[in-house]
Amino acid sequence: KASSLAAEASNAKTAAVAVADHGRAAVDEAERLKNELATTAGALAKALEVANLRKTATDAATAALARERAEARAALEKRDRDHEARLEAVDARLQVRGGELKATMRARERAHEEAFAAVAAE
Repeated sequence: KASSLAAEASNAKTAAVAVADHGRAAVDEAERLKNELATTAGALAKALEVANLRKTATDAATAALARERAEARAALEKRDRDHEARLEAVDARLQVRGGELKATMRARERAHEEAFAAVAAE
């Protein structure tokens, strides 16, 4: 009877050691999975951070392009207005000069006519 109890105790001890070994292996596997999950979560957080930085940079670049486009459009419109004003000023000066030339030509014609009339009268 004692040897039977000793054999049972030995079997129970062997089973307990096996259960403990299996428990340690399960704990080790759980620890490994926890570390792997933490690493994956860290990598995902880093990827999300990079994606957010890229989106922020893209949004900033888009806004800067819109501002540059608006500034360029405003500069072109101002240049067009300035050119139009200069053309109008040149046109006005040409009209004045044209009027002066016509008056000068009429005065010369009168002078010639008066000179011919004086010569003819002699």
